[in-house]
Amino acid sequence: MFVERRAFPRTTVRRPAEIVIVTSGLRTSSYTCTVVNCSEGGALLEVGKLTVPDEFQLNFQGASLAARVVGRTGDQVRVQFER
Repeated sequence: MFVERRAFPRTTVRRPAEIVIVTSGLRTSSYTCTVVNCSEGGALLEVGKLTVPDEFQLNFQGASLAARVVGRTGDQVRVQFER
């Protein structure tokens, strides 16, 4: 039997979002991605062939969240939201 060990439960959403790259406090570029699933603590993003930096802002459903990459697999990136 599978035991859930995550601190926050995930919700499948499959909705568009925007990865925003900020350098020296200025928005330098942005890219479209898809949020596959998310929780209060992080998200799984589909980014295609995009090379995503280790830290960025994720604009999703009206919120701008500081995100840090915690894993990469193929065209997906797992991020943790910074508090």
